[in-house]
Amino acid sequence: MIIENLYTLIVFWQELGIITEYCIYICDSTAHDIFLGVLYGYKMLLQIIALLLAFSIRKVKVKGLNDAKYIAAAIYVTSIVLAVIIVATYTLKDVINGFTALFCTGFLVGTSVILFLVFVPLVINNYNR
Repeated sequence: MIIENLYTLIVFWQELGIITEYCIYICDSTAHDIFLGVLYGYKMLLQIIALLLAFSIRKVKVKGLNDAKYIAAAIYVTSIVLAVIIVATYTLKDVINGFTALFCTGFLVGTSVILFLVFVPLVINNYNR
């Protein structure tokens, strides 16, 4: 069986005679690190290909591809966010709330910056016409 450690972290909090019990169920396996390695390896391979393409097209001066430098910047931002999330996966494995907060904040910041880099220059160009 792959699942070898299923343990519960239970915290009791007593305030005003009311006992609150917080339970976190963590499912762990022997192949957890292998699975994450394959998953993040695939993501990193795709990200490296995207970085190479973004680096090669950032100086293109074609009228129809005027968004190339903004798209390249968006790919750079996603690379940084992906690196932070990979590090956080291994360092904050047991801190559930911290990992979830960092994971969600990373995706929110990443997607917001991408939307800002892609659409704000288009809006400014259309407004100035």
